[in-house]
Amino acid sequence: MSSQSHESRWPGERENPTRHDVAVANELPAPSFLSNFKTALAASPEAADCQTLMHTDLNAYVSAQQTFTYPMALLSDFPAIPTPAELHGLRETFAKCCGSHVFLGRLPFPQPSRESVVPPLRLATACIASLYAGNAPSEARDLFLAGGKLWAVMMEVDNRESRSLDSGAFVWFLWLVDILYGLHSDLAVSSFSSREIWTKMPSSGSEFQEIYNAFLEDKGTHSITSASLSQDDAVLVLMAILSDLLYIRRSIGQHAHHTDPAKKMVRNFHNPFVPLSPHTETYRMENIISSAIDRWYSTFNTLSSPGIMAFYHYCRLYLSCPQILVLPHIVGYRGADSDTDLGSLTARTISDQSVQHAWRILDDAAARPKSDLLCPLWLPIFVFHASLVVWAKQQFGTTQDPNGYGSNRILLPFKVELEGMPWPCCKEMTETLVRLMAAPRLGGNT
Repeated sequence: MSSQSHESRWPGERENPTRHDVAVANELPAPSFLSNFKTALAASPEAADCQTLMHTDLNAYVSAQQTFTYPMALLSDFPAIPTPAELHGLRETFAKCCGSHVFLGRLPFPQPSRESVVPPLRLATACIASLYAGNAPSEARDLFLAGGKLWAVMMEVDNRESRSLDSGAFVWFLWLVDILYGLHSDLAVSSFSSREIWTKMPSSGSEFQEIYNAFLEDKGTHSITSASLSQDDAVLVLMAILSDLLYIRRSIGQHAHHTDPAKKMVRNFHNPFVPLSPHTETYRMENIISSAIDRWYSTFNTLSSPGIMAFYHYCRLYLSCPQILVLPHIVGYRGADSDTDLGSLTARTISDQSVQHAWRILDDAAARPKSDLLCPLWLPIFVFHASLVVWAKQQFGTTQDPNGYGSNRILLPFKVELEGMPWPCCKEMTETLVRLMAAPRLGGNT
């Protein structure tokens, strides 16, 4: 076989790849090729009686054709989605009420009157707007599934869309979702670590790694002025801090023995002769993170909204309460065994410092604007965890007042706050708090 005929074959038909495959795959097809491709589509039996081949109403076509191969097989169970007019209305709602959410305002979305945005992103914005508008949960679910399927197909067929978008804001939002998913499901952060984010800061244009290292090592944070910062920058640094805290707890922290932070002995871990152990390493790394949180507060507190300050207090809460991810299992959230780790919790108390941060989270969540803005994505899980910390302190904590009285009704303000948030997880969180308020106490104050 000649070299020319070998190179003319499709890559999938060759036994071995070549170094030219990537360059060839990224080249735009010649206009004549696209013209011939469209002609072939129009002449195919499947195109008979079709008014248009470019539409998002795929059910009518897919239901009659069940012999697709990958990637078109992803569309074989394409869910029903709203009409184009309804999608346009949802996009207008998104532009008006949801675009101000952290990172969303930096995504390259055109005006709702323009249709140049790719279909998966149209469906994604409609999904968020549907949640905000309080539409049926099934609508948002179907829009989410439809956008994910359509995006996967488009990336397989033509990857130009991924190269035409500014990836920074997408990476930040994906990382935020990954961190919150790890908290909600008690899993490790899996998509990115703080050391794998190589982007510019949202507003200043500085390298993210340089800025974050400055917070960790106290090198140059004094030179960072508020004029070059935004709330997006503040959230991005907090995301890195919380991601590192999750990593520490999920890797070496689970092998360390935790003590009451109020009674922890002060030790000089800068001594080079201190034996290396999970406990000493966890203590050292959490001290570094704690100092970084202090520097964040000095830099960002004056320009941060209440929702972002709730993020700050959650980082403080997570740092001060090693049992925080155990609490959802204890209360049976999402069907978990309600007896999980109950004995380990009663053996130690929730610190007063943790409770203070929990109440501050509730105060910040209640102070956020509620008129026409989308609730920050992180608030439900932060408020829910804060409520469980307050509940655990009331259930198993100690008090100096022998006549002190605690009631499960202490969860009521957390329940009210969660009921005002549109995210789907809030319903089950609220139901969990209602169940805890009606349940008998698990322990007594001593």
